[in-house]
Amino acid sequence: MGVKVNICVINVSWRQAYTDHWRDDYFEDFSLQSLLTVTLGYDGGPCPGSPDVANNFVIIDVSGIHRINVAFCGCCRKGISTHCRNLLLRHRLFPATLKVPQAAFTFNVLNTFHVLNLQSKISTYDFYQGLEHKTDNAGIEDLPDYYERFLDVMRTYRNLKSAKRSGRAHDPAGVNSTSPGQCAIECLACPHPGQNLPEGWENATDHQWLYSLILTMDANFRLKNRQHVVRNDASLGDSWGHWVPSGPFLKHVQAHSQDIDVRP
Repeated sequence: MGVKVNICVINVSWRQAYTDHWRDDYFEDFSLQSLLTVTLGYDGGPCPGSPDVANNFVIIDVSGIHRINVAFCGCCRKGISTHCRNLLLRHRLFPATLKVPQAAFTFNVLNTFHVLNLQSKISTYDFYQGLEHKTDNAGIEDLPDYYERFLDVMRTYRNLKSAKRSGRAHDPAGVNSTSPGQCAIECLACPHPGQNLPEGWENATDHQWLYSLILTMDANFRLKNRQHVVRNDASLGDSWGHWVPSGPFLKHVQAHSQDIDVRP
């Protein structure tokens, strides 16, 4: 990028949050928070009203964990929490909390973790630790801890992406009208007549094993006393995917809670 004056740095890299500052005869790290306030609303321009400035607003991105100054548009005073959430989302920032957000995750960091988690099986903890080390590898700075919020936001993000990819955003009745299994993805390797089976597969006795559906079940009976408390682990899309509705399932469990486990 080369050596630039302050105004150039602000114009080209406000999302970078950290850069180097020339101090007499050496470069010194400094935050762009000391140079600017990011305005949300009016396409980044100043709000004609009285903006609500949030100092030390935390942004978590793939580049690290940053503090910036954010000025929320002050033209709409009713439902200020909802207004702030909408402004953040329009700028591709996912609020860490619903009420009076003081931090947000970029869509980029959410999508990056989603892809890495599916492809390389990286855990949420390791990914967030990587962001902390990328921000301060020496462990000197007192970084804000938003790991628990990252867990909640990723669950919400995945649920929204699943509903979007299943076409639920365009239902006039809303996403709550999603029926059981409507967001489930069929297994491409399983045999589906009329889709991936050749004609006359029913008569291929010598290759019946190739066109048979194999279902297996697995369970760990030793973990039955370590389950999550349901009220603290609510489902965001109950029965939308491959799991059965929680209501009938819990009734079935209660009806057979005293049954003796059948061991092979």
